This record gives sequence, structure tokens and C-alpha cells, in this order.
Amino acid sequence: MKLTETKKQSIKEFITKKHSLREGVIDYIFGKVLVNKLKKDKDFVAMATKLDADMQKIRDKVEQLKKDGKKIPAHYKAILNIQ
Repeated sequence: MKLTETKKQSIKEFITKKHSLREGVIDYIFGKVLVNKLKKDKDFVAMATKLDADMQKIRDKVEQLKKDGKKIPAHYKAILNIQ
């Protein structure tokens, strides 16, 4: 079952009213459920691991460019959100 944004909002409203909970608590619960589901998804974990490794390579490259006194390419700055 795919959880659409409207279904998610309806569930949040129902739980909030029924159990007198704040909406932040519901967002926290949805976040925990999502994290647990994604931890079990092998494709997602592999993709996230590769992304982390690639980002670290870019950070290392930027540090090396800084040490060498070279200009950092604009696309590296955009990816790392640096000025």
C-alpha cells in the first residue's frame, strides 16, 4: 500500500484527535517507521552507502584543492553547499 500525502494527513489528524497527541509526535512516529522500512530495503541501503562514499570523495578532493591553493569548481561548491 502506497501512503499518499492525503492519507498520511488523514491518519495524522485521526490519531491526533483520538489520542490527544501533538502533531510533532505523529511526525516522529512516521519518521521512525520510514527509517525502519528503509533500513530493510537493500537497494536503498546500497544507494545510500554509495552516495556517502561519493560525497566523501568530493569533500576530500575539495580539501586537496584548498591545500594546493587551486580554485574549487563551482559544481563542487554547489554539491557541498559551500561559498
